[in-house]
Amino acid sequence: DDPDFMNSFSAVVADDLARIERLIEEILDYARYMKPKFSLESLNDIVASCLHFIEVKAGTLNVTIDKQLADELAPLMVDRQQMKQVLMNLILNAMDAMKGTGGRLTVVTRHLTRLDGTRWVQVEVADTGCGITPEDLPHIFDPFFTTKHESTEHAGTGLGLSIVHQIIQEHGGTVEARSTVGQGTAFILTIPAREKLDKDASPPSAPKQGKLVLFPGIPPHLRGQTGTYGS
Repeated sequence: DDPDFMNSFSAVVADDLARIERLIEEILDYARYMKPKFSLESLNDIVASCLHFIEVKAGTLNVTIDKQLADELAPLMVDRQQMKQVLMNLILNAMDAMKGTGGRLTVVTRHLTRLDGTRWVQVEVADTGCGITPEDLPHIFDPFFTTKHESTEHAGTGLGLSIVHQIIQEHGGTVEARSTVGQGTAFILTIPAREKLDKDASPPSAPKQGKLVLFPGIPPHLRGQTGTYGS
């Protein structure tokens, strides 16, 4: 019957219910088979749309946005909504890593051509935040692994990056992560630059899980401590 207790308890309950709801939504996203609905899309437009959505939040967190989109990046076959989900997850993670300190969010798109002649598109999302420890880096794509343990609506469920990996895998691509504690983290998405889908042809072969592949054209500063997660 203590009014002060009831007021504080009601706030805790609402906060934890929001977190439970988010956890259930992410479990459902992770558990269901997410077959992409491919359409010809501009990846630069998808990136720009995501960045426009978080501009206000970036300003309140003292985070500057550095957008470097490749010229003449041809449309490619992707699931637009799934790619937006992937990018928003990575961008919001980057913002969280710079919360309280500010910093720079850099998003880059670029063309890649492998030695076998296949064409790929790469998206890099990098921050200047707290970084990920070498011990945690190999596990960041594991389901339910998280370093965000606060009991709030936006606390980590440990499924966001697993869903990112799952979506990119369904696109025939890979996810690479590199990080330095105290300097920041970069996620690099590499997906095939397909302009149409051939139902009779096999999808481009993505690098196998756990194998680091350095594509021709990757700048030297990307060749650091990296984990690669593919199909």
